[in-house]
Amino acid sequence: MKKYVVTLLAACTLLSTVSVAAAEKSPLELEVTQGWRRDRFNAHAKVKGTPIHANASLKNINIYETRLRAKVNLDDYILRLDGGYGDVQHSRGKFSFLGVHGNHSITGGRTLDAKASFGKDCRLQDGSYVTPMIGYLWGEEKINFKNHVDPKLRWHAPFVGLGFKTRPIDNWTLYGEYNFAFVTMKKVKGYGNIGVLGIGYAIAPNVTLKAEYELSHMKAHRANHYVKAHASRTSSTGRLALEYAF
Repeated sequence: MKKYVVTLLAACTLLSTVSVAAAEKSPLELEVTQGWRRDRFNAHAKVKGTPIHANASLKNINIYETRLRAKVNLDDYILRLDGGYGDVQHSRGKFSFLGVHGNHSITGGRTLDAKASFGKDCRLQDGSYVTPMIGYLWGEEKINFKNHVDPKLRWHAPFVGLGFKTRPIDNWTLYGEYNFAFVTMKKVKGYGNIGVLGIGYAIAPNVTLKAEYELSHMKAHRANHYVKAHASRTSSTGRLALEYAF
């Protein structure tokens, strides 16, 4: 992790050479978000040294999501904490296993997500901000099936990222963020790509209404003496958010 901290500081030092006096920012921002998320899982396993392998997938997992965010601004440094809860909706999930396709009744479930981010806002000459960051994310997803074992999945990983924010016209804000998560454990290796793009409108001096879209793809690999396997989760989420700056 040390090398990523050094990279973060170096990037901010470089960007600071084209900075101007920073605009006044609120010391604390709170945000409440409602969103609709759709997940898909894929898994593949292969017996080493043989042609034996298996594929499985599950898609159309619909989730109603609520998220809370707190962001602390201290000079140009930011600390952001996110926490989310999702309610898995009743639906007909599509599955595929060993080439057999069908539908399976999803009767409910839940998701939990948490994320901590630390970064530095680097202000450019045009008033836009670029924010290198580091952090840690954690998640859990439990899906209930009718007359079936209910799986529970967990993931956690550090990440590095880069955000941007610009104001093309008065009261309107365009923002985005990219995170690269990575896991390098002895038996499990994995990575994740998370991208967010959004737009905000200031409906009051300290209140902003936002709409954003997030796409994420997390993948993990594991192997032993006999079997090599990998699994992935792809999520797409549309959100509406209300931000209040103190």
